[in-house]
Amino acid sequence: MREPPIKRPPMRRAAKLDELAALVRMELTPDDKDEDSRDAFVPYNPAKQLIINGRCNSPSYPSSSNASSSNGSHGSNGLPANLLPERSPAARMSPENDLASASPQSKKSTLSMKSSTKSEPHATIPDGVAVKQEPPDCYESDVNEPSGYGHLTDPGPSFQQHPKATKSRKRKAEQELTCALNLSSRCTRSDTDSGRFWDLNQDEHFCKTCLFEITQGSLEKEFLGWKEEFSQHCRKNPGAKFFVQDKLLPFWLRCTQCHKFRNVPSKEPLEPTAIGHFTCGTLSNRNSCQDVIDPLAAKAWEFNWMKGSNTLPLLINSPALPFISSKSYYYDLIGMSPAQSHFSANMEKISDWARPFHEDDKDPAALVFGAGDMEYDEKLKFPAFNKESVYYLAVRNLIVSLWTLDPFKYLTFSECERHLLCRGLSRIWYIRLLRLVYDFLNAHGIINIGALSLPKLPETRLNRRLSVLIVGAGLSGLTAARQLRSFGVNVTVLEAKNRIGGRMNDEYGLGSTVGRGAQIVTGVVNSPIVLICKQKGFRYRALNDECPTFDSTTGDIIDYKTDELASIMYGAAMDGVVHWRTLKKKDHSLLVTSIITYYLVTCGCWKGRGVDSGYNNTQLLRSRELADGWTEYEMVVVTDLDTESKEPNGKKWHSNARRGFLKYHKKDHKASVAWESEAFKVYSQLASGGRAMELSDLAIFDGKLLTVDDRTGIVYELCTSKKDVMPWLLLNDGPGRTAKTLKGEWMTVKDQKLYVGGLGKEWTTPAGEYVNDNPMWVKIVDRHGAVEHVNWKDIFVKVRRALGIEYPGYMIHEAVQWSDVHNKWFFLPRRASNETYSEEADEIRGTNKMIVVSEDFTRFDVVSIGESNDPRTGFSAFQFVPGTKDHVIIALKSAEKDGIPVASYASVFDVNGHILLQDQLLPETHKSNFDLDLLEKQRVHLDESSLIRMSPLEKRIFYWHVANSEYACGAPLENVSASSWDQNEALGQFDGKHSLLVDGAQKVVESLSEGTDILLNKKVSNINLNNRGVSVILQDGTELQADKVLVTVPLAILKKNTITFDPPLPKRKLDAIERVGAGRIEKVAVAFPRCFWRDAKGKSKNFDYFAHVGSVEKRGLFHTIYDFTNRQDGPPKSFVLMSYVCGQSLALIDKKKDEEVIKMFIDTLKKIFPGKQIPKPISHMVSRWGKDEDIGMSYSYMGVNSKPEDYDSLAAPAYDRIFFAGEATHRFFPQTMHGAYLSGLRAATGILENYLIDHSKAFIEG
Repeated sequence: MREPPIKRPPMRRAAKLDELAALVRMELTPDDKDEDSRDAFVPYNPAKQLIINGRCNSPSYPSSSNASSSNGSHGSNGLPANLLPERSPAARMSPENDLASASPQSKKSTLSMKSSTKSEPHATIPDGVAVKQEPPDCYESDVNEPSGYGHLTDPGPSFQQHPKATKSRKRKAEQELTCALNLSSRCTRSDTDSGRFWDLNQDEHFCKTCLFEITQGSLEKEFLGWKEEFSQHCRKNPGAKFFVQDKLLPFWLRCTQCHKFRNVPSKEPLEPTAIGHFTCGTLSNRNSCQDVIDPLAAKAWEFNWMKGSNTLPLLINSPALPFISSKSYYYDLIGMSPAQSHFSANMEKISDWARPFHEDDKDPAALVFGAGDMEYDEKLKFPAFNKESVYYLAVRNLIVSLWTLDPFKYLTFSECERHLLCRGLSRIWYIRLLRLVYDFLNAHGIINIGALSLPKLPETRLNRRLSVLIVGAGLSGLTAARQLRSFGVNVTVLEAKNRIGGRMNDEYGLGSTVGRGAQIVTGVVNSPIVLICKQKGFRYRALNDECPTFDSTTGDIIDYKTDELASIMYGAAMDGVVHWRTLKKKDHSLLVTSIITYYLVTCGCWKGRGVDSGYNNTQLLRSRELADGWTEYEMVVVTDLDTESKEPNGKKWHSNARRGFLKYHKKDHKASVAWESEAFKVYSQLASGGRAMELSDLAIFDGKLLTVDDRTGIVYELCTSKKDVMPWLLLNDGPGRTAKTLKGEWMTVKDQKLYVGGLGKEWTTPAGEYVNDNPMWVKIVDRHGAVEHVNWKDIFVKVRRALGIEYPGYMIHEAVQWSDVHNKWFFLPRRASNETYSEEADEIRGTNKMIVVSEDFTRFDVVSIGESNDPRTGFSAFQFVPGTKDHVIIALKSAEKDGIPVASYASVFDVNGHILLQDQLLPETHKSNFDLDLLEKQRVHLDESSLIRMSPLEKRIFYWHVANSEYACGAPLENVSASSWDQNEALGQFDGKHSLLVDGAQKVVESLSEGTDILLNKKVSNINLNNRGVSVILQDGTELQADKVLVTVPLAILKKNTITFDPPLPKRKLDAIERVGAGRIEKVAVAFPRCFWRDAKGKSKNFDYFAHVGSVEKRGLFHTIYDFTNRQDGPPKSFVLMSYVCGQSLALIDKKKDEEVIKMFIDTLKKIFPGKQIPKPISHMVSRWGKDEDIGMSYSYMGVNSKPEDYDSLAAPAYDRIFFAGEATHRFFPQTMHGAYLSGLRAATGILENYLIDHSKAFIEG
């Protein structure tokens, strides 16, 4: 496995599709009733399961713990299909108060909840259910409001109630109701008149007298204060019912001795320790363990009990509170009470490396949950919660948070139960759900991972004894072994070598620990490797970002500008590869594709040109005074032809430019426009992904008329007299650290600096799915071309909020200007909508609004342009007319059909919105008979004489980046797929600093191996299926038998067919084994008696690694060198440098002796540090993975013609008895320790899946 190259930052945790393909929807098989165990209300009894042909295809609930009888004194063993609550009659009376269709998610995703709620189908009122009368006027504001609050939507036909759970909800006339509050002496207490009560659920009610005490009596002040606090963090203002649920109902606790639930009144929330120590004897003179369980508690244990709830019970003091900001989420939509939010935790010990939930103010990270979203695997396992997930999210977030807060001890179910706190009978129902979710998270390796001491008895149990043989004692194999053992599985590991660890093998003879394989963690946040280090006390340290680049030809440090220019060119080449992939052509070598793209896209840097003297800094348009009070202004418009900009010869791209004239009469406030009959073209040979010259706006800056290409991110100087353009600046997208270039849409000048902005909305897919916030960054450029990247997200959010738009609604900006006269910003949005972005619908969402904003972005005034709006057109650019004190505006509007510009218009109006000139159609000059688009986009004319070819140094730096990619892939780029080489980059990678495992990686695998039965020097020759399971035959003839086998050998071993499978592996897997590459790099490390590289060339002493730019031919020879000196144990006894050999350069060392390789390394250092006396090495190490017959590789890569799905094929089990793990089987994190570890967890989950006692059948059957 590899060390990390310098790569783009990670994104969000992706749904683990490959880990979940084996999930099975169980069929229902009801148990027989056990009449002798009716009062034993424990979550499950693992002893009773139905086994069919050795596989638990239909596990059922055991009757001994959850059995029911007809008298209703305990839970139902008929498993109802519909878990979700029905709407109450009151909710049906006031659907506008319903949370109905709001899925729990971040605040920015809750636009138009009211309208979507109304569109949901409403459940019909069951026969015989009396609709409650309207409350008295004095209660109306407090009772009508919450009547529908928190109800879940009608689940629809896929959630039909299970026949065994079908009951009439008809309330018998003589049924007696009891007030759960008893707040005053006038309380109704008990009565058969249902009109005197308000229902919280089918078993908890409160009378109208107690309601009066809440709204106008002794609790009024407390109620109003609670309501105010609640409303600040929730989507909707709650009323009296919610107050009762959240503050007044008693708690139901389970006795730790008899496991029966008891009613415990308490005004203040209970502490987890009190819950954990509760016994029946705690209640003086009330209960003893001999007393029968309350029938209400028995009913609440039923899965369908929550259907009758009229309120949404929220968790009090949830452990998730320290991780979830109310700025990002509405608490009620993720099942937490904002008025009972006082959970305290010590965050210091985990804050740097653990982040369970996504936060809006931080970059997304791997293995991060959306606190308001269910993951793919969760939806698959608990489909009944897919529509309304609040209950599930509340419980899952609690468990995950408890684990994150203290990952140094095994998290038990009882610990989770102690922290699950809500009032009323709902807590009993929640506890049953807690059991299901806990087992799910435990089995899927979300909690209780790492190198913890395993419990004596498994917390989550299996329905039978299970044996597993694991082939390979590397990271993935040992991870799976430990996970399986925690569930009571009998595991034996077979290792071919005389040691464990596989490719995680360290060298200790250099004075500092140096890994022959992986030793650097690619991001510490949520890293399971870092977690193990924390659990076991192993040391790691973050690597400094400083990385000087040395030229071995001169021995000098390469200046930043030259280095950066070559880096930009390589980034542009790789961006071109990305665009090339959209053509869906036959796969090619990444090297060929990137180099070709490099020559097409960025073959040099550019000479500057003189300023066109016809323009100045203050106005865009020339003007002249005419007779009769008219003033004429000359103007220029440019076009964005999109894909039509490419010339027939395919070698250059063009944009149409056209001169025009605006006439304005100041006294009469009239205007007219006219255009020259002929347009002229401007050309460029610079393209990105086969597209270019898609010009977006014009601006005068520093004496130049500038335009920006929204495809390549290049800012050009437009010389209208020469009908020519010249590139001036290349702008990157987002914060500037991305390989993607800016999709520039508007430009303006403020404080003598050029502002260049993009769309001003979240980047989404054509279907409106969120990708990133990069288009909401603005570039501020000074006259020398220095760029400052500024995040304008908050500003754009405020601008669209001025029109009442909240995410997922959106607003697209292509026309933004600053006015020095008004000292304000002017925004003319092209598109705006309260609905989620849709590529098709967007074409008819044009606006006629102008938002005028103060300089400090605190005041927002909205102006309507004219009295009506044609939604087919939207503003694409505008300028203030000179000489009008920025009172008059000329604007361009455009219309599109199916993504193609079809018409462009010019209009004139004043800043008050009064129309001076209605939309005037621009001349038809588009070659496809479409009208010219707008004042938007233009292209560049470059001929060969205007280019400066790359210097030899720039070319070598460019190829250094090629070498870095070859290291990242573990193979020469000639062998790497251009289509799939970075297939996992769009997914969330691990956030945080890259860090060095100071004590080495071998200690990590050793800690995982503790307690596992491992047989060394056992090479496997055959794996055969038989009627007893799987037979594994060793090379010495020994045969071992097990239920399952897990194969974790490196991909190179599978390619050599060292192991014979009978029957043969499926063709899909064999094809994947052939296509996915087995990559290799080698490591070289040398220990010196003194340090000679720090403070080199006047640089600081803090860099942990430095780049070495050698020749193009030997680019992979020691291209990056790391300082691995251990400085944490006092003064070092030796000083260690480590480097890599990769790509074609491996041939330079494969046939050489170690001493010869070390001499090559020393010679390279002498070139880097001329004049330095390089001391004689103390010791050295060369890895030689290519000669290891049991490993033969470093990590996998995507070979030419391979597909991302090949990783899934490598991971897929064969015949449900042979499982696979290893970095080459993890699609999302291949090549890394993280991928190897997570693949072990995934394989263990797949093995366990059919043997877990499945408590979620009632949900699945929904």
